[in-house]
Amino acid sequence: MERGGAGRARAVPRRHPNPYYIHLAETILIYAILLFGLDIVVGYTGQVSLGHAGLFGIGSYATGVLVFKLGAPFWLAIPASILARPCSAPSSPCRPCA
Repeated sequence: MERGGAGRARAVPRRHPNPYYIHLAETILIYAILLFGLDIVVGYTGQVSLGHAGLFGIGSYATGVLVFKLGAPFWLAIPASILARPCSAPSSPCRPCA
């Protein structure tokens, strides 16, 4: 038997088969991951993070395009969007110099 949060997270679709509640649980968990990272930057170091939401948006947009427009599997789109993030920065080494 599984213990902790992973077991409870796997039981949510069985207890609440309504797609709305599953989507709500997924959204809460995604924002929890975002807030844990923001808590480390702002809470412990005291730095102001202006790029945190931007990087989150770029990663989620890249994942959405890969999954819905290009038909890539979800588990391959996540690492691909992480690797695509440096190419989206204005001072990126991936872009050719003008």
